[in-house]
Amino acid sequence: MMLLAMYMETFDHLVQALEDACAAAYDPRLRALVVFGAVARGTPRPNPDIDLLLVADGLPLGRRAWVLEFEAVD
Repeated sequence: MMLLAMYMETFDHLVQALEDACAAAYDPRLRALVVFGAVARGTPRPNPDIDLLLVADGLPLGRRAWVLEFEAVD
């Protein structure tokens, strides 16, 4: 149980950093940022990914262009 609490504290910090980075990169276009999956449920494994849904106005067309724009967050 203590290990899970350590993981969640780490993920809380990462999610906050993601939120701050997305706000900086997409403001004022950012409409929503949602964390879902194991981290959101509080059941992460030792090496999970963080599932993130980002909703913003004016996203570029095409996956490559979107990935390039997201690099400011990554």
